[in-house]
Amino acid sequence: MMIHFILPGDTLENIAEKIKLENPVYLKEFHNQHCLKEDFIVDDLIPGKKLLLPDFAKIKSYNDKNDAPFKSLELNPKIVFNPIGFNGKFKIAIKESSNETGKTVDKSFSYIASLQWIKNELGEHLFHFTKDQFSNRNDTKMESLAIESMKSLYPIEVFVNAKGEILRTALKKETVNDFKQIKEKLLDFFRINMLKYIFRNLNMRF
Repeated sequence: MMIHFILPGDTLENIAEKIKLENPVYLKEFHNQHCLKEDFIVDDLIPGKKLLLPDFAKIKSYNDKNDAPFKSLELNPKIVFNPIGFNGKFKIAIKESSNETGKTVDKSFSYIASLQWIKNELGEHLFHFTKDQFSNRNDTKMESLAIESMKSLYPIEVFVNAKGEILRTALKKETVNDFKQIKEKLLDFFRINMLKYIFRNLNMRF
């Protein structure tokens, strides 16, 4: 945070221009969020008073909103959200490195994420989100159980508004209704894998 002492002739616009803040509205917003009650800005700037300025990281986050009034419509066209019929699949790959006992250990994991438009009802778009085709390369018991748990809950319902903003997510009614059977299935899966692990270790000892 920086402090600027307001000079005669200062405006939010020219101060914002000096610190490369594209939308001067955020200058007043930032100041009023962090200042003392007596320094609150209502209308015009008062010379001699302090004005709290955002730091470079905050300025960047404001500029990233891309909502300054002078933005070129040609360079910033209005994008219409029209997801009807959308059905996309995306491969997600995750790689982690850790240093264990002086050795670098790489762990990798991937899956396919699917997003499918289902319907538009009362101004809300419903999508089904699913993760599938997991590559369990580390093959640990916890990873296997986590994968089975996720598979049991998908697809997840995602509701968005006309702008594409997420409103809420939910499990399907069928999933909720079958939750008891899903739980039993996961417990069986866990028990079977634990028994396999125990027998494998016993065989190794003998």
